Amino acid sequence: MSKPIILIDDEEKFAVMLHELLQGSGYEADYCLNPEEALVRIKQENYQLVITDYKMPQMDGAEFLQEARRINPDLPVIMISGLMNMPELIKVANIGVTLVLEKPFNIEDLLENVARFVKPSASEQATAEAMDMEASEISFQQEKVTVTYPSPASFLSDASNENKRFLETLWNSANSSRHLPFYTQHGAEVRQVAMEIMNWTGHEVCSDVVRIEFADTDKEITLNWFMDSEGFPGALLVDLRDVEWDDAAKEKFSDWVNFVETCGKDISMSRIMYVLPMGARFELSEIGMKEAHASMFSSDYPVLLSLRDRLLDTAAYINRFLGEKEKEAIGTDGLAQLLHHPWPGGYIELQEKLAEISRLSELAEDISTDQLSNVLHADVINEVPSAICLNAGTYLRRRQREYILLHRKPGEDLKDTVLRLGIDSDNVSVDDVLEDKELAFPGVLAG
Repeated sequence: MSKPIILIDDEEKFAVMLHELLQGSGYEADYCLNPEEALVRIKQENYQLVITDYKMPQMDGAEFLQEARRINPDLPVIMISGLMNMPELIKVANIGVTLVLEKPFNIEDLLENVARFVKPSASEQATAEAMDMEASEISFQQEKVTVTYPSPASFLSDASNENKRFLETLWNSANSSRHLPFYTQHGAEVRQVAMEIMNWTGHEVCSDVVRIEFADTDKEITLNWFMDSEGFPGALLVDLRDVEWDDAAKEKFSDWVNFVETCGKDISMSRIMYVLPMGARFELSEIGMKEAHASMFSSDYPVLLSLRDRLLDTAAYINRFLGEKEKEAIGTDGLAQLLHHPWPGGYIELQEKLAEISRLSELAEDISTDQLSNVLHADVINEVPSAICLNAGTYLRRRQREYILLHRKPGEDLKDTVLRLGIDSDNVSVDDVLEDKELAFPGVLAG
């Protein structure tokens, strides 16, 4: 069965971006990179709308439009291009182009015109409506993040620019370093990070990820485990989040790294990832390990942000774990409630709660917002009963962090971003702003 929209652009990244935009808005679409291939498919399929670039090496938009009109004179065609001169505009107008949008174009204008010709699919419409209120503001208004890692990511979501930056830093480090520290909170997708690394380095995923809690690790047990095991794991996760980072811990860590590097195992293809707590000070110069071993560490320590700071990734995981039946059972308000939930337990909590929602949907066709709230807040005392019923102050405190992340420059510390945005640290605490405890501009609620 054909999909109602076909996209044509010779730049694959732009075609994929546009394809994801339409999917996220509830539309089904095909895309291809060659206008000649598109013409063949238009002959074979009953498309309702064409969205095409103008400047393409195989044929320009006017030539494509002329051929498309011969196949189907009534087929709506939206043409997207950089600055077109007047003769080009007149040419496509005479052939019967439906609409011309110049890059950069307004997302809302495009979607408004798409809606004139195509209706979102029933299976995706509820999800699209719930996510549109947030994603339309955040996803496509951010600066474009250029990535070189194998995209899209296979195990993590890289829908958000923040996670794109995280993966790009990790990818560059993994190509030159064996030891890869990164920061995150408890409950984050650390195993998925390891599986992504395994995928990049050519290992078979899932079966070769080993995770150890460094705070509970006895040197002799670790030594025996390494020596008794057949090989070295493709990805070793060393969790340092519960370590009290005193001199004794630094010495233990130095001894541990020195042991791993001299244990006689082949670790040339392996990557060892160190999961650090947010805000920890991790300076190799203070640890005292051998210089040769320290040189194998990545110099960039990326941050895997919490889900509350990665709304688009949260949306992507919800789409990944919930089927059509579950989405229909919780409805638009339920999806909005899932998106607004702060997910204090991170990705692990999200997985657990979505599994519980799936079980509920097997018992009933509809899940009320009260039932959903009970699932989300079962382990929380005196929590707000519904995550979408927030007072103005709470809502603004949550949204200001999204605004700060939106304007953060690549690699910039969040505190520097806050100060650059003109937030007066003499009147408010930057730490409290970043933790949603205080409004950056408290006067916004005055009157």
